[in-house]
Amino acid sequence: MADAEALHDRLDFATFIDIAESPQLPLFRDGQPQWKRVERSSTFTLLKRENEVLALARLDASVEEVAKILGPTTDQMHVATMKGIYGDSFISGSVAYVQRPRPYEDEQAYQQLSVKTSNFVHSDMLDSSSSQMLADLLDQVVDDDEDSGRRHAAFKVLNQLITANQADTQIQVDKNATLLRKASASPQSLKVAKQALDVSECPKDLKACKFASAESRPYPMMPAVIKNDEEESKEDDPLIYPIPSNEEVRMAAIEHLRLHEVVNIPELNVICTLAAAEMNCPHSVLTLVERDVVTLMATNDPENWDLGSGNPREQTFCQHFVMDDKPLLVRHAEADMRFYHIAPVTMRSLRFYAGFPVSVPCVSKTPGQPDRVVVGALCCLDAKPHQMTRSQYWRLMKLADAASSILERTAKEFVADPKNHPL
Repeated sequence: MADAEALHDRLDFATFIDIAESPQLPLFRDGQPQWKRVERSSTFTLLKRENEVLALARLDASVEEVAKILGPTTDQMHVATMKGIYGDSFISGSVAYVQRPRPYEDEQAYQQLSVKTSNFVHSDMLDSSSSQMLADLLDQVVDDDEDSGRRHAAFKVLNQLITANQADTQIQVDKNATLLRKASASPQSLKVAKQALDVSECPKDLKACKFASAESRPYPMMPAVIKNDEEESKEDDPLIYPIPSNEEVRMAAIEHLRLHEVVNIPELNVICTLAAAEMNCPHSVLTLVERDVVTLMATNDPENWDLGSGNPREQTFCQHFVMDDKPLLVRHAEADMRFYHIAPVTMRSLRFYAGFPVSVPCVSKTPGQPDRVVVGALCCLDAKPHQMTRSQYWRLMKLADAASSILERTAKEFVADPKNHPL
């Protein structure tokens, strides 16, 4: 404690405030590590370097008001404070323990310890990370053609999100146009982004969040040996990945729309960026599950993922994803007999996988068959496990649906005029 207090006294807080508020971070010499800005807004700035974190927050309040907020001593004061700050998002809370103020020896510094509990409605307490990311993309300063293209793609994604599942009436069209105009003005971007990714109308019951193989796996682990009719006399190598019953329907849709040629669509890269932000994962990819390979169609991190490359199907999470039309959640891949041996786990040390279905229309309409078929996945991956909330589930479903629509539309435009299409 004494060492920490001595270090506290030597810190030049005025300099740290200047650093945090400076639009351009200073350059340090003599081997001193550089600060990197992680987050910035009008009221909060977060920087980091090596094992240090610098956070600056501005509160529009007096010292007495801040003391009331941080140090309530009764349940009634605590509940009133939290209700005033969070409104209906705050459910309940209490003051579990209070250590009365006492001075540090002969100095005029005081400390007070209080332990409080608070329960919130999770989906409303904070803005979603994907909403904030979308607003940032809409607001970004355009320095070059790459930034301009990324911002334009973000507006296209916004348009897809706000028009999804809405009646195509003139009133609705006018409302959507108004939202897009508002998004062009910086102060309105976050509000519009939150509205586009709003999931308040989605089911509140957690049971509505369906996952593939959540209770049991409806298919055997041992792969079936499938022989080609033309080569029955030959001894084929057995397939080493599971095959869904609608495999030929999937292949027909992929070939009909020439999906393997529709790679690196800017809007899909933006959707991957939003998905990664929503799950707080470093990696997000959009995949196309073909007959023998899984092709990387889009990503938030092109430096670490080779867009357009095909990975052996048996070495991917998506080999099992296409066995169902529901999202697939894997929290500990290294302990899962389906995935512990695949390359993303053994070579990239990835443990967490969340895949959400990307679909296109079926080529032929068969009675009793769904109109759409899953051809790939919007995936989030990380080296550490994650929990998934109800809000995250429905936002990722919304992003995957938007990705499906954008992929379908782009593929149809490409097939109609492949020579002149910008891809």
